[in-house]
Amino acid sequence: MTNKSGLLVLGGLAALLAAPRLLVAAKTPPAEERETEIIATPLKLGVHGAAKHSNVTRELFIEGQHTTGTPNSVNFYAVILLADASTGSVYITFKVPDDFVSLISVKAVLMINTTGDIVWGMGSNQVAEGEPWTTHSDTDYTNIATVPATARDIFSVQGDATILADAQKGDFVGIRFFREGGHASDTAAADLEFLGILLTYTAEQ
Repeated sequence: MTNKSGLLVLGGLAALLAAPRLLVAAKTPPAEERETEIIATPLKLGVHGAAKHSNVTRELFIEGQHTTGTPNSVNFYAVILLADASTGSVYITFKVPDDFVSLISVKAVLMINTTGDIVWGMGSNQVAEGEPWTTHSDTDYTNIATVPATARDIFSVQGDATILADAQKGDFVGIRFFREGGHASDTAAADLEFLGILLTYTAEQ
């Protein structure tokens, strides 16, 4: 009886020890089913894409590259001098950025060591590669601007919006800025100091 009782106890222990393993096995699906579940579950991504990005405002500053005036410096600034008594021009060439959407403004950034008025103008060509250089041409001539009351304060004059009306991303643009120093309305009796052209535009984000 003792032997039989012992056998029964041992048998009961064996059953109890085997039960958790059976329970775990019952809860864990075969590898094939687990892989099928992972593949079948769709990946949920957050809302994204170009439609969720807003355009931004960017600036591009370009120094004078060629001139009928005189390259010079004012303290640490590189400038081009456009004389008081004659017409002097500055020329720049650049490629319209690939993120360009539309023009906001085009300005000439200037200084002058006097007060009074200047007479100025701006013109441009805008073409894509493979087009004749005069495909798109715009001008904004004979403008009068009063310079700051404090000598050599940096200031800017803004060209008409039509100056780059036909510009598209990737176009090559040439801009001429000039001062009509001999014009009767040009009363600022000093060299105009040209720093560069500031282009402000709407860009893709």
